[in-house]
Amino acid sequence: MSDGTFVVVSQDGAISFWNGAMELKRTRSVMVDQNTSRQKPKWITDFILMPQYNKFILGTGDREIQFYELSTFEPYCQISGLETTPLKLAYCATGYDECLIIFGDSEGCINIIIIKGAGETLRTWKKMPKTDGIASVTLEKVAHSPLTKFLRWKVHNDWVAEVHYYDEIRMIISCSNNENTALVIGNTVGSTHVESQLREIREMTKSPDTAERKAKIAQQNYAQARRHLDNDQLVFRIHKGVKTFDFSKKKNVIVTGGMDRIVRIWNPYVPV
Repeated sequence: MSDGTFVVVSQDGAISFWNGAMELKRTRSVMVDQNTSRQKPKWITDFILMPQYNKFILGTGDREIQFYELSTFEPYCQISGLETTPLKLAYCATGYDECLIIFGDSEGCINIIIIKGAGETLRTWKKMPKTDGIASVTLEKVAHSPLTKFLRWKVHNDWVAEVHYYDEIRMIISCSNNENTALVIGNTVGSTHVESQLREIREMTKSPDTAERKAKIAQQNYAQARRHLDNDQLVFRIHKGVKTFDFSKKKNVIVTGGMDRIVRIWNPYVPV
């Protein structure tokens, strides 16, 4: 966090805050109420801060993305009905009251929720009917909302091991243990999506009925994963894949580490 605090989240939902001297400041479990009526406890897959809105975000094994108040740990709302388990989360504020929420899943897909008017959107989600004590909105409603957009890209041939969005280069970088898709640098929207939107506009002009039918089909297939065009992504093929990475815009390098116990330094524009 900005004040030097470290935040640690365990798989069972225990969140701990530590200062720079590694002294425990506070801790609390956020899954106690939700696990009361369950035979098996809900497990947490990842955690990310949403500091502009005083929230933190959890991914769960029940295919949910949950939002909590950072100051009180109280549940705020959740997105349910995800297609797969969100294994890794990323968040970035991209402008005034605009942000991206990204999650990599167990099918190797990178899922992107683009939010315009984030404050109003969160307040709307907060008013939705509750499930297990937390206001819940389905991914389908998120995909079809006027203030949000949902995109799903098939990127890796294995589980997503890590994902980050870097606003300074407007790119998503993700990795997996699959050698052929070990590290991928890709666009958020991509030419494929832009071209399909332009095609729909042309069809609407020529034949409104046909365009309307196709729009309905597109709504039904909102969660279908698409593939980037070759010019929309760079793919690094690395022996035994990549478990973790970091990117430096200042030095213009990517550092990767994998199961072969080798640390590699890459030029981000020259995949080998």
